[in-house]
Amino acid sequence: RTEEKRMFGEILLMDSVLIERPLKRFESYGEYFYSYDYLNKSLIKLDKELHPLASLGKWGEGPKENFMVRNYHILDENKLSIFDTEKHTFKIQDFEDSVYFYKKFSVPVERGVQMDDTSLILVATERGIKLSYFLHSLKEDSYNVIEKINDLFNEENSALIYEGKILENNGFLIHTSYFSDLWFTYDPEHNILEKGSYIYDFEKPKVLNIGGGAMLDNAPLLIADAFIFQDRLAIVSNVSDRNNSDNRVLDIYDIESKAYLKSFILPNLNQTKASEGFSFSENKIGLLYEDKIYLFELKQ
Repeated sequence: RTEEKRMFGEILLMDSVLIERPLKRFESYGEYFYSYDYLNKSLIKLDKELHPLASLGKWGEGPKENFMVRNYHILDENKLSIFDTEKHTFKIQDFEDSVYFYKKFSVPVERGVQMDDTSLILVATERGIKLSYFLHSLKEDSYNVIEKINDLFNEENSALIYEGKILENNGFLIHTSYFSDLWFTYDPEHNILEKGSYIYDFEKPKVLNIGGGAMLDNAPLLIADAFIFQDRLAIVSNVSDRNNSDNRVLDIYDIESKAYLKSFILPNLNQTKASEGFSFSENKIGLLYEDKIYLFELKQ
């Protein structure tokens, strides 16, 4: 594949906010922001200035509580759906801690996305450390293997090689691998899978087998984060530009066509780099730099 050259747009720093607790996985909805408090295992609702307003759940074994939240979805301003990696559960809960729905899966689900009111796409690691995707019906309590996706991961240790972030946008699942040159979309309604690739080719990471276990052999984290921006895929990339070799880059891709569109050089601020991002208005994004959120406008 002939590598394209990055085309750069202008990114303008607007503001910054100090985060007083270890928050991550920020999202926005309406007039509010949401995030995950990793230490307390709770989800936080924040105002426009990113001040905490309410929290949902805490560490513990009950239905209201969490062990490890990997994915969550905002259903309305006061209600979330939540996947718990360690409990292998899915629930719907509000910020008064009322639990409307609670489901413990019969397969070792590690994460998932809610596609609509009655269906989920689930991800598990199966024998041979292989990634396995399922379409789950909440009404029928059924688990259907998604063969088109699993064919991509039908090799030993694929869960290590192709591990990535999963997103939902307009009824499509999006998988972005952290260490490998692969991202794809899947349309469950029509059973259509389409592969994309990053602007730069990456070598597939090598796996070491040590004492009955397996690990990646010094594979660099190529993709720090992925999020939806203007119905497009935004990637926080560790693959820097040759003229800005010390900076991470935000690369934008068209979800439907899989085409690369544009990039933005992410500034290093206070000797830190952007680790994750989220969109919160038509052309504005937030980026997490350790204990600060910096707000940017993208000029395209």
